[in-house]
Amino acid sequence: MRSTNISLQIITIVVSTLILTATTLYIPVVGAAPSGGNSQSNNPLSLQPLPIQYTYDCSLSISPVLSTHIQTSDTDMDVWLNVTMSNLMNSTLENVLVHDIFTGNVSILSSVPLYSLNGSEVAWSMGDFRPYESKNITMKIKVDTSTTSSTTIDSGFSVFGTLNGGPIYTYANGIVMLPSTFGEYLINTVDADITDPYIIAQAQILSNNPEEIFEFARDEVKYESYNGSLRGARGTLWSMAGNSMDQSSLLVALLRANGIPARYVNGTLSDERAKELIASMFVFPDNVIGSVPEGAETADPLNDTALMAEARNHTWVEYYSDSEDQWTSLDPSFEGADMGESFTTADEQFVEIPDSLRHKVTFKLKVEKQRSTISYPLTYTMSTSGLYGKKIALGHDVSISEDCIYTMPVVGCIEMDTTITYQPYLLIGDEKIYGASFQDYFKRTVPTWGTSQDITIQYTGEWLEFEVDDLTETSTHERMIFDKIGYVNRKTGAAVTPDINISVSPVDIFGMVIAPGEVPSFAFGAEMFELFPVFNEMNETYSAIENKEWGEYTDEEKQLLVDFITGMTYIAALKDGGASDFTTDSLADFYLTRAYFDSPRIIMASQVKYGDKVNFGIDLRKNDIRSVLYPGQLTLAQHSFMQTRGISEASIEGTVIEQLTNQSVISVPKIFEAADEQNISVRMFMPATDSDIDSLIDEITNLSISNEDKSLLISSAEMTPTYNKTEIMNMNISEEAKYRIIETLESGKGVIVPEEMVTVDGVITIGWWEINPETHEILGVMENGLHWSWWPIIIGILIPIFLDCIIFIYALVLNLKYVNNIHITSEGEVKSKLGLEEAKQKSVNDIKIFHEFAKDSTLLMGLVVADVIMKSIPMLAKDTLIYHWLKGLLPTLKFVAVYFLQFCMGVIIYEHAIKNFVFGILADPPPFANVNFA
Repeated sequence: MRSTNISLQIITIVVSTLILTATTLYIPVVGAAPSGGNSQSNNPLSLQPLPIQYTYDCSLSISPVLSTHIQTSDTDMDVWLNVTMSNLMNSTLENVLVHDIFTGNVSILSSVPLYSLNGSEVAWSMGDFRPYESKNITMKIKVDTSTTSSTTIDSGFSVFGTLNGGPIYTYANGIVMLPSTFGEYLINTVDADITDPYIIAQAQILSNNPEEIFEFARDEVKYESYNGSLRGARGTLWSMAGNSMDQSSLLVALLRANGIPARYVNGTLSDERAKELIASMFVFPDNVIGSVPEGAETADPLNDTALMAEARNHTWVEYYSDSEDQWTSLDPSFEGADMGESFTTADEQFVEIPDSLRHKVTFKLKVEKQRSTISYPLTYTMSTSGLYGKKIALGHDVSISEDCIYTMPVVGCIEMDTTITYQPYLLIGDEKIYGASFQDYFKRTVPTWGTSQDITIQYTGEWLEFEVDDLTETSTHERMIFDKIGYVNRKTGAAVTPDINISVSPVDIFGMVIAPGEVPSFAFGAEMFELFPVFNEMNETYSAIENKEWGEYTDEEKQLLVDFITGMTYIAALKDGGASDFTTDSLADFYLTRAYFDSPRIIMASQVKYGDKVNFGIDLRKNDIRSVLYPGQLTLAQHSFMQTRGISEASIEGTVIEQLTNQSVISVPKIFEAADEQNISVRMFMPATDSDIDSLIDEITNLSISNEDKSLLISSAEMTPTYNKTEIMNMNISEEAKYRIIETLESGKGVIVPEEMVTVDGVITIGWWEINPETHEILGVMENGLHWSWWPIIIGILIPIFLDCIIFIYALVLNLKYVNNIHITSEGEVKSKLGLEEAKQKSVNDIKIFHEFAKDSTLLMGLVVADVIMKSIPMLAKDTLIYHWLKGLLPTLKFVAVYFLQFCMGVIIYEHAIKNFVFGILADPPPFANVNFA
């Protein structure tokens, strides 16, 4: 039985992905074989039996992949066979030899590199393998497939080498071609995409051994409860977690990528088995601090009706074994499950997940004509499994045509028609989806006293809508692309002066990453490597184009600039996702909650040109996360987790941009920091008016509870920070901020905001924290309503600074010294001096993030009391509900002081844990790495 090391797998995925990018199984990547026979070497290798002293080592891998595993009725089939060997160790592997024995059904037509032949035995000398290096053998073979049964190709590839003076080896199972009746069980689907480079790379690591593939999916991929197909194979691999359906998709993809037929099976688990799955989500730490107050509400996820319903609906896999001529069950969701074991009866089997079970995102581009007519020139729907982690961007091809319609002698053209045509497109991976074009049209006249414009047709606004279908409900999330009317004018109905400037330029790129799961560091490194040719070409070309106008660029230069900006926004969004995941996972461990995405997360990064300036920013368009508390954990811990995560997310956005650009950014945490330095007071508003609180106090007065409890509730209600529109409109902040804050409060959310405009790095601005009383989520919001950090720059500065950073990161990734700023062993030791310096910087950034939300924690001390009081307002007419709610509220209020004390302690303890982890001071886990909140 072979095992795999997950950290080595991740490193190899990065390397293998790059090799496979240039590899196709249908065309040899290194050219056709030389003429003259079988392309044998003139110096045949000695093919002797394997010495007994060779030791099996799974850190050496070999993976053979056929261009097709389905045979035809032809007597002879020409098939391409690609064999990848990978050294998964940080040591040189010497004198590597690859060996196989082909059956009588097979003959080799060509091979690169050359091979040695001794009867049916074939060998290739591959030389030495550097640490983490991969090499390929590409051959064309002829296979006799005249039989109607399966056709065996070989006995199984083996690879041998010498590691530190000791001989080691590994092997792959023999390859089998199957009848056409098995074709449907090897198909490629959006959920189990066998062409995805990450799946191909992982399949190569595991090779064509069903047992090893199953063990990887069972032992390395954690279970998380949610509905339907959300992440697909790539997303489950990136997250190393998924529900039973997504775990099955990963298993199906890895089996099919190795030519092993596989299908899905679905059934209903018993309550006991469903609880077993839910319980597997929680791994209790060895060290916790704190205790739960007597009578306080605690979590009981094993009896949660929503979790139970999700877990009972169960999916697993069956694969076909040619040697046993039967289908065998594989259930990766249950720890310790054996091959052939299933945990319920099958209700149905299918080769592809039904479309009705897929989470989907619909991109809808909305445009407004003449401030009145709405249309949708581009609409596109795709499942989240097909979108996961791919490079996505919205852009526009823009053209301008001018026609003179009236001229005068001497004066020349005095009346001109100008048409600006915008053709929007959505880039998903390498596919570009074009929408219908729309046009601005205006007439310009040049009378003797000056120039004037008469706009005939103008599009006054454009928004990108994300319609998210998570199988239970559909929600819409909107991002403004341009708005020539303006938010305040739309609120007040004011008239505006026509704006004849281009609405959106060809270099205004709105990149995005959709990831309903995690973004791992190895993916960031691999995608950086993939984009490096574009970044490198821009670096070489920049000096020749930096002073040109758009109209002076060649078509090639225009495309290069667009590709560069698209890649830049994609990398920024990926990096933000990865940094967010690191912090979220750490906070979740700290607060003893299992936090994961059960619907798509949408991270946007954009570069938008405004006159002679460019804004580069990150916007968390949809970032809600599911938090499932550990059994017995205090429910207030979830509130604290949500609050802390929201504040840290705003800090992460700014930190990511600073890392990529080496420039200061404007973010909500920085606005509050500057407000404190400038002695600007901060106000909290909750979505309640004075009359709402008066009504609540009247209700409390009439309750049949003790006077002591009444006094406590009334004093708490009186503490609730209310709002009125007049007060907000009189604040010394921008009009746009006033209207947006009022809109937020009217939607039922709270706001924490400085009382006046704040100066940050010379820019006068404002931002605030938006509080959701129901979920306790906190979101940083800027003056323009976006959930982002941004960096205002002068054109010409961004590209060279960003390229310096990109090239630096690329060099590190190329040398495999670190991925995503940190390279630490599981024991907490930094592997190199370079890695140490990067790890130190990473720790400083992380600690700064925690300091920022710790400074703001005093602003949140009234939040728990305020939002639980606010929850009672919708229940004022329901005496029984409000009575039970208030009864449950009393222990919450009594222990709120303890809650916030431990919240602040938690920040200090966690900061201490990060320092010790990063610098490797402690060999054992820090004693305060986890908190049982009380």
